[in-house]
Amino acid sequence: MEKVKAFLKSFSEKEKIVLKSASFFLALGILIFLLSYYFSHTSVKPAIGGSFSEGVVGKISSLNPVLVGPEDPAWNIIELVYSGILKPKKSGGFECDLCEKIEKSEDLRKWRIYLKKDVFWQDGEPLDSEDVLFTLEKILDEKVKSPFYWNWEGVMVKCLDSYTIEFYLKEPYPFFEETLSLLKVIPKHIWSKIKPENYYLSEYNLLPIGSGPYVVESYQKTKEGEIVGFTLKRNPNYFGKKAYLEKIEFKLYPDFEKAIKALKEGKIESLGDLSPFDFKKKFYQKRKIEIKVPRFFLVFLNSEVNPIFKEKEVRKALFLATNKKEIVKILSLKEENFCNLPFFEGMEGYSEEFQKDFFDLEKAKNLLKEAGFEDKDQDGILEKEIEEEKEKKILKLEFELILPQSEMLFEVANLLKNNWEKAGFKVHLKPLENEALSEEIFERNFEALLFGQMLTLRPDLFSFWHSSQIFDPGQNISLFEDEEIDEALEKIRNSISQKEREKWYFEFQKRFLEKVPAIYLFYYPYFWIVPEKIKGIEIKTLNFPFERFAFVNEWYEKTIREKRK
Repeated sequence: MEKVKAFLKSFSEKEKIVLKSASFFLALGILIFLLSYYFSHTSVKPAIGGSFSEGVVGKISSLNPVLVGPEDPAWNIIELVYSGILKPKKSGGFECDLCEKIEKSEDLRKWRIYLKKDVFWQDGEPLDSEDVLFTLEKILDEKVKSPFYWNWEGVMVKCLDSYTIEFYLKEPYPFFEETLSLLKVIPKHIWSKIKPENYYLSEYNLLPIGSGPYVVESYQKTKEGEIVGFTLKRNPNYFGKKAYLEKIEFKLYPDFEKAIKALKEGKIESLGDLSPFDFKKKFYQKRKIEIKVPRFFLVFLNSEVNPIFKEKEVRKALFLATNKKEIVKILSLKEENFCNLPFFEGMEGYSEEFQKDFFDLEKAKNLLKEAGFEDKDQDGILEKEIEEEKEKKILKLEFELILPQSEMLFEVANLLKNNWEKAGFKVHLKPLENEALSEEIFERNFEALLFGQMLTLRPDLFSFWHSSQIFDPGQNISLFEDEEIDEALEKIRNSISQKEREKWYFEFQKRFLEKVPAIYLFYYPYFWIVPEKIKGIEIKTLNFPFERFAFVNEWYEKTIREKRK
């Protein structure tokens, strides 16, 4: 050691600087080599950990998927806690969730489901075909009053063994996969001990035992008993690909105004179903994800309440006088979002032939003139004299348009009013609260209604436009009847071949635009704010907004580096 010191002392100052520099660069080179080796032989992988909080607008009274329909905000949580027979794929369609495989007969009337054998409920009990059978029995139990009752009425079910179950349909039904995807299975060993009338009172109603990737750890409520939030934790025993995020919180708000305020103040990190008007406020800088969902807005015309809509020329004139491109522009949507029918590109049945701009105000005016409408009293409203039951009456182009209390829809309604009044109509706008609006729709007591319609990517339009569906629970709220449209809808429902269905979808669309029982305006994407810290979210198109949580096992916040294989 003394010799080394003596040797170093023999160096001049200049030589010492050179030696130190050489040593530094040698160490730096070794460090760079080691880092380069480390990074080239390892890769970043998602790691377990992290969390996020999401705001939900509305009340949640149950997390039992038998009791609440897919439009209920509870399904955001249900999708995480329960498993179904099938789950959505990013590329469209469905893939197995609880099932190992599905066999279906050529006529699509018999569906055999083979369940996975390594699935357990979150309390450790095995999940088998008895649970599936029990779930369906409860759906079809009239005491339960399940919103899915009509989806399963007439379907026969049989357990072949503990992990095999068969469904028998009266008629071929090509959309049965969509029905299966909404069948979230509940545990028989829990719910069979509870009377249907006590379902909402059970602790399992809000602290369910499911089989999904997350467990409801707790829920929060006010002193008055109002539920204001749920906390979910990762299920380490989930049978599928396990989630990375350790915790997800849902916080409930009575309206969007309060939810947006919470987002602005950082009380929540995520919020869905925002409108373009919310984004115009520019008070938050977060990532916006746009998901294409088959959610359409349209104006239903009820000829049973207002006789002007019995005139085909009147309905056609309203259609021609509607400037849909202007509507999507004021909503800050893309031009492709306007529509004439309940289809967009990528949906089964879509035809580019019908996706064009039919707006023509002068053509609308001429059509009404040819039909005998004129403004004799110079009040700006067209009318004509008709004979009804041997009595002469004046048919005036005046009607009331009801709509939900919504800033966005009120903007749309005002634009429609301006469009239509230029053509010679008089339109009275009437926004209604949810309860009053629901009653008007249920009673079919409106003249015209601006409202939404939720479909699936392979739409079964039967319940919306077939003449047999004019009364509740059918959704043909325009009370529209047409034999040719009925035939097309029946053929779509019963056609095994997609090519055959496409033919009848085309016939339906052609006839619909001839008869115009309603005016489709635009389809509305699901706008979702999510924090930048959450990675792995890649969703483009879904049937329902809540299905985004079907891909939760791909989302992550934390990362680690692992040796490349």
